[in-house]
Amino acid sequence: MPLLVGFIGSQARHFILVLHYTQTNGSYRYLVYDPWEGRCAYVDEYAIRNNSFNPLLAQWNIRVGYYFPAA
Repeated sequence: MPLLVGFIGSQARHFILVLHYTQTNGSYRYLVYDPWEGRCAYVDEYAIRNNSFNPLLAQWNIRVGYYFPAA
């Protein structure tokens, strides 16, 4: 699923792709592909809710305009 994210403190926006998810102990992890850096990694739901896509785009605070957990 394509996801549009914004960079906090900037008007810049960026598309990433959510490819897959897993659920462990009631928490989700999303497999995210960042075409900007050409990297793919699992990102914890906790990180997303705290404005981060760490380990992807780790140097930025990210704002997600729309977030709908799979369930």
